[in-house]
Amino acid sequence: MSYKSNRKINITSVAAVLLLCLSLPGFAVKAHAEDKERGQTGAKFLEFTPSARGAAMGESFTAVGDLSAITLNPGLMALRKYKEVAFVHGELYEENGLNFLAGVYPINNKYALGVDILGFDTKSEPLYDWNGNEIEGSELTYGGNAFGIAGAAMLSDKIAAGVNIKSLSEEICDENETLAAFDIGGVYIHQMAEGDLQLAASMNNLGGAIREEQDLPKIFRLGGGYIVDELTLAAEFNSNTKDSITHFNLGAEYWLKDTIAPRAGLKLGGDTESWAVGFGVKFRQFSFDYAFLPNRVLGATHRVGGGVKFGMPVEEKARVRKEPKEETKTAKAVKMKKKPGELLNIAVAELDGKNVSAMDAAIVSDFIRTELVRTQSFKVLDRQNMERILEEQSFQVTGCTSEECAVQMGKILNVKYMAVGSFSKFLETYYINVSLVDVETGEIVGAESEECSSGKELPLAAQKIAVAFSEQFGE
Repeated sequence: MSYKSNRKINITSVAAVLLLCLSLPGFAVKAHAEDKERGQTGAKFLEFTPSARGAAMGESFTAVGDLSAITLNPGLMALRKYKEVAFVHGELYEENGLNFLAGVYPINNKYALGVDILGFDTKSEPLYDWNGNEIEGSELTYGGNAFGIAGAAMLSDKIAAGVNIKSLSEEICDENETLAAFDIGGVYIHQMAEGDLQLAASMNNLGGAIREEQDLPKIFRLGGGYIVDELTLAAEFNSNTKDSITHFNLGAEYWLKDTIAPRAGLKLGGDTESWAVGFGVKFRQFSFDYAFLPNRVLGATHRVGGGVKFGMPVEEKARVRKEPKEETKTAKAVKMKKKPGELLNIAVAELDGKNVSAMDAAIVSDFIRTELVRTQSFKVLDRQNMERILEEQSFQVTGCTSEECAVQMGKILNVKYMAVGSFSKFLETYYINVSLVDVETGEIVGAESEECSSGKELPLAAQKIAVAFSEQFGE
């Protein structure tokens, strides 16, 4: 199936997300009116961002968040491809502590389930009577907890939505109050020529009052993000419906060699205008995040977090459709006709890059050429000679991925087979798709696809493709 056919939009799904985005401001307005009637806000610990990565990016995280943003926008959970566990610890003001743990289980390429636990505690303080004397045996304590169960779904290849239902508890001086609440959110993904544009909206802490006259801090978020190769740019508008404080946040992240990423952000508006910096580190399936958040009045705070991915990634049905790895009749006939010791004459066209640079696509094409040679089943035309021959014939090679173009190129190069395909990136995953075309008949006689979660895995992915072709057509 072609890429264009995968980009068709389901009208029902679009309507659902538009309804969500339009209704969330209505929730916010209604919540603001109710909050004015109820009085003060309770469960203040819910206002802290339980994400080290998000905090370092100025809390502009609604559209581009990772697993630690499950409570900010549960719809993002549908984009997670691996079974994951993430944790965050925050050292806040006056020895206050914030701890967060979350896990996600992608059921398939459409649905995902998750759980999250948030805990907040403060240092106990002595109590005093009206005369300023300390009351012996009495102290002021405060703590809060939230446990949530979340679900998310891809409504189409571009739209995801989710909900996080949670149980809250708040304890003040041994008096405990509990309440049920929920978060809702959605995200729209538009793949552009150079990168992905993501738009999102969410509403947090929908529910009643945690205690008499103390409503939950309902927060409306509207965000956007642009992801191109290693760079992520994000912006967010959020409003706390209780106190009418609004913020406009900006953030950026850039991955160096897919290993370490510096981050920075600005939080504008309200009474907490500030900047933030941090970094992230990835090693295989492990990740580590740190954020530094200064405050001119209360001092600096810190967030640290980490995560681990398990197993193989879930197939991205909306972006990649793997071809069956069964031998076609043509491939079987070629295999039967191949003489012992004979090398099949082949050339590899430059892969068509999608959401990656032309240089990156050329590098992966070289990986495939190298690995085909190593199988000792193919005689591979090197890139320099191929470019020279095509240039002499004034043949335009850019975007040559169809069978017709492959046949024309193969005849000019005088090879029996042409390998054509694409190299693409969607979110955090790379995809390589290669088809083998018989120049004489114009038929696709083999197709292989591989995906990997980092650039370091690309040589191995190219090796797997080459070995699969060798087993199909070799001895």
